[in-house]
Amino acid sequence: MDQSPIRNAECPGIVYAAAEPIFSGRRGATMQVNATILAHEAVEPESDELHRFIFSISDELNTQPVRNVVSLRTARVLASELVPDTAFGRMILTIVQSDPADYDHLVGKAFRHA
Repeated sequence: MDQSPIRNAECPGIVYAAAEPIFSGRRGATMQVNATILAHEAVEPESDELHRFIFSISDELNTQPVRNVVSLRTARVLASELVPDTAFGRMILTIVQSDPADYDHLVGKAFRHA
């Protein structure tokens, strides 16, 4: 598998690491992945649409979780495309299905894929 960095043509300053295979070597065995919502914030207080969720993704192979941010708008697009059978997919679906008044209750919520 090619492990060279992936560059985003629309945002030349952003470079993504190539994805690692998720298989542990045993046929059909996958690694344990956790997604955790760490925080949320309104970009503009008067708009529910412009809202960000800070989350982390961790797995067995990496000692430090990877932190990232997803906006509510992006989460809605992802939820329409993802199958919720992974930790990330379930987290995204939960964000989209939650009422804005309940966003505080999402902080600390962990999703597991094993």
